[in-house]
Amino acid sequence: MSYLPHSRSIVPVDGPVRYLYNLANRTGYEHKSVKFWSLWLQYEGFPERDWLVTTEQPPDGSESLRRVDIVIDKYDPNEDTLSSVVWVEAKKPGGDYNTVYLQGLDAGQRAIDYDGLYGVYVVTTVGTAFCMWYLLGGEEQLTPLNSPGYIDADSEESHVMIEGIAAIKSSPPFRVATTIPSQPLPAPDAQETLGHDTWDGIDVASDEQTWTGQDDNEQGMSNEQGQSYGQVPQDEGHGQQEPDPGPSGVGASGGSTASTKYHKVQVVKKGFLGSDYCFQDHRGKERKTKKADWAKGKYKGQRVWVYKGGHNHYYTKELP
Repeated sequence: MSYLPHSRSIVPVDGPVRYLYNLANRTGYEHKSVKFWSLWLQYEGFPERDWLVTTEQPPDGSESLRRVDIVIDKYDPNEDTLSSVVWVEAKKPGGDYNTVYLQGLDAGQRAIDYDGLYGVYVVTTVGTAFCMWYLLGGEEQLTPLNSPGYIDADSEESHVMIEGIAAIKSSPPFRVATTIPSQPLPAPDAQETLGHDTWDGIDVASDEQTWTGQDDNEQGMSNEQGQSYGQVPQDEGHGQQEPDPGPSGVGASGGSTASTKYHKVQVVKKGFLGSDYCFQDHRGKERKTKKADWAKGKYKGQRVWVYKGGHNHYYTKELP
């Protein structure tokens, strides 16, 4: 298979993928479109050995009668497990866009409920045109990952499929996990003085020009077009737990007060381009931040990161 020089089309100029592309458009049968997309996804989209492309699979267990046209699974050799990452629903050329959208939404919702996922990726196709989506658990609509409308595979704009697949591989869906409960920062030793040597995260002095904090804007996750946001691990027992106060004396600098509370959190890198740093706040609400929102500091010789906001500051040992 070969491609035209400087072409951004994802369909090669020759070979079996080009043959099936032409066949799908010429015949107008749905199964021909499914065959084209399954072969393209296997040969071009997910050629690695730990990715599997299969057809006619149930999204909610082997006992289900529901079948999805194409499913893309990721094999984890360390755990010896197979996880479904992308669900693809297809229609023939000229097929109904609303119908395939609802089928993709249904497949994603079933997969999330059955596997306990925070979200899944969905692709809907009509003939040889596609649209990529992300579905967050609990949502009733798909969030588009490419520009509005369907894009034909043999167009210059189709290269967004390659970019989307790269993002999917770097940020696959993950299962619900236990949250790290809110807890205070470890108390310093008696001989230590809380300052730049022990807790630079509150009063960032060493790298102030490159590491900056930002006040909490009290906004949760958003479904902005062209981006997908995963959720951070959550557990019912800690979703509404009030935090313990931080160590005494820390509130003397860096915008902290005597009533400032500190929460240890787990930060997850998500988003279509992997630029969103997400975590769950002390009220159980998802927060979307950028890397520049986190300040770098040290505590007892260990580097930590701090997100400052109001009377609640959040810290983590490392960013993804």
